[in-house]
Amino acid sequence: MGNAAWRYHGTEFQWTDKFSDDLLKKVATIKPAGVEYNPVILLFGPTGHGKSSFINSISTISKGRKSNIAGAARASKCVTTVYRKYEIEGKLNNVTLADIQGIVQKDDNKFLIENALAIVDGQVKPEYTVS
Repeated sequence: MGNAAWRYHGTEFQWTDKFSDDLLKKVATIKPAGVEYNPVILLFGPTGHGKSSFINSISTISKGRKSNIAGAARASKCVTTVYRKYEIEGKLNNVTLADIQGIVQKDDNKFLIENALAIVDGQVKPEYTVS
């Protein structure tokens, strides 16, 4: 395997604007069967591992221009301090992304896994400061 491409597109494949636009259109039409609302995807992981940056990247792709809807920074401490839901505007408006404080070892005022379970159960409203 070593140097083999992770995905084969054939010898004539080139990533073009048309390919990118077609792919974006396909992704924008994905919707779970029988669901009348946009699914909410909760981004869950350690502090400083790019959850907010991922949201900004999806928003940038969707709008076709630089977008910084979720505060993100290169820092060792937590930038996200409250639970927020982001309805993506633009071409990828078929999903809502949720951002939470990063997971750390139990410590004062730090996000705990129990908070994530409460969010998934629908017990936490957006803009709530999790503790």
